[in-house]
Amino acid sequence: MLDEPAADASPGPNWRLGCAGYHYEDWREVFFPPGTPKTRWLAAYAERFDTLELNNTFHAPPDHARCRKWAGQVPDGFRFVPKLWRGITHERALWAGKAALEDFLAATEGFGDKLGGVLMQLPPEVGYAAIDDLAALLEVWPDHVPCFLEFRSQTWFREETNDLLRANRVVRVAAELELHPETAAISVTGERLYCRLLGRHGRFDREDRELFDPTPILRRWVTAIGLAVSHADGAVREVIVIFNNDLAGHAPATLGRFAGLIGHPLPAPKPAQKAFDF
Repeated sequence: MLDEPAADASPGPNWRLGCAGYHYEDWREVFFPPGTPKTRWLAAYAERFDTLELNNTFHAPPDHARCRKWAGQVPDGFRFVPKLWRGITHERALWAGKAALEDFLAATEGFGDKLGGVLMQLPPEVGYAAIDDLAALLEVWPDHVPCFLEFRSQTWFREETNDLLRANRVVRVAAELELHPETAAISVTGERLYCRLLGRHGRFDREDRELFDPTPILRRWVTAIGLAVSHADGAVREVIVIFNNDLAGHAPATLGRFAGLIGHPLPAPKPAQKAFDF
């Protein structure tokens, strides 16, 4: 069974900051210390940040052994958030994905207590008309695995949706998306907030540095999160914020800026270990 959100020494919620993926060639010798072999990129990432959103699980479901291998490369306290396989959310009716969902979740048991939850994203063409199908899919979602649900259709943005999510202990994702600005609205539907600062997919041709200063965007999110937490009267125990290269060009740098704004300490990078990269 997964742990409850970690307690923080401050009166507010616990913060977890991470990136959407880590295996980017442009991060070589920029985020990763010079000489770090690819075989150690995940371990090197986990020395700096405590949370990772996995996008490769969206394109192909993982198996139990692979999840266990990933978990073995990171320290205690680290959390993975795999994105649910698109075969469940994008390629069939939601109600038809129950068996595949159970298989996916069984595989993620390989993460052990390093599973922080699963991100489920519904595409723009799946709107509120599918609410009964969504309810049927959530029936098989185990209570001990946090579900973070992101909508890309504006039709979902109504109180009836929030009622369904609260009844199933599902966290509604808020996102910074250039093409879907409505997704930035924060609705508290559980004891966590999950915010994705994404930008616009493919907007930059390089990912080794920030190409503009995103501080105004980050300040807006700090304010919005603070208001949501305050209005929830202590109901929010953990805030997870995920950063994508597409927001400003280089997710680790943007994460660092955000951490500075909220006063969240990050460890310094460690020197590269000597190793061969076969």
